[in-house]
Amino acid sequence: MNQVTFNIEGMHCEACARTIRALLETEPGVKSVDVSFDPGTARILFDPNAANEARLKSRIEKPGYRVVDRAERP
Repeated sequence: MNQVTFNIEGMHCEACARTIRALLETEPGVKSVDVSFDPGTARILFDPNAANEARLKSRIEKPGYRVVDRAERP
């Protein structure tokens, strides 16, 4: 399993976070998703044999949100 955390612009409320979560949860290979309106992040656990970061980023950006960078692990 791989994990990535994206910083996202364009979320205006918790409903935006729920929308992104719902989009990612339907993506093949995604095992878990945690999207937070504040601080504007999406943490995704995924199977690298079924999904990749570029596809996940594209899924987030399709409805108009913007992935501004990949958060580094602490």
